[in-house]
Amino acid sequence: MTRCDLLSAGDDLLVRVVLFVVVLVLLIASGCGGSPDPYETEPGAATRLDGGKPHLRSVTIANSRRVKGRQVIFVRGYLLAPRDDRTRLCSRLEKGGACRDALVIDASRVNLDASAVLEAGCCSTGLWSHHPVVLRLQTRPGQDPLLLG
Repeated sequence: MTRCDLLSAGDDLLVRVVLFVVVLVLLIASGCGGSPDPYETEPGAATRLDGGKPHLRSVTIANSRRVKGRQVIFVRGYLLAPRDDRTRLCSRLEKGGACRDALVIDASRVNLDASAVLEAGCCSTGLWSHHPVVLRLQTRPGQDPLLLG
């Protein structure tokens, strides 16, 4: 191996390291995979968690609180599922993460990470719906409503 061969091999390694650092900086600067700003939401037609159009009529969060007994209902709002807190359905979700008129829900039976319509943020930001969603909930007296899908 000549001295020129060693220099070109070293130059190749240097180029690769510089490219790696540039790509790493761009990924960090863009925030977890280029997601929208945390809690950025927009009004519009509500969808199901799978991205489909809801076929049944849904109620507001305020009206869902009036339901008595154990029933399955469809409720619309903005879903907020932080990694370190309870999952909530909000009438309004503000850019800073404030959840207005929140309905705390039990999402333990649904894999929200598999949803087609939720945005994912870094760390404790968790998941949120960019547009309104319609959730199928089971009301349970004395307990948080259970998310069925």
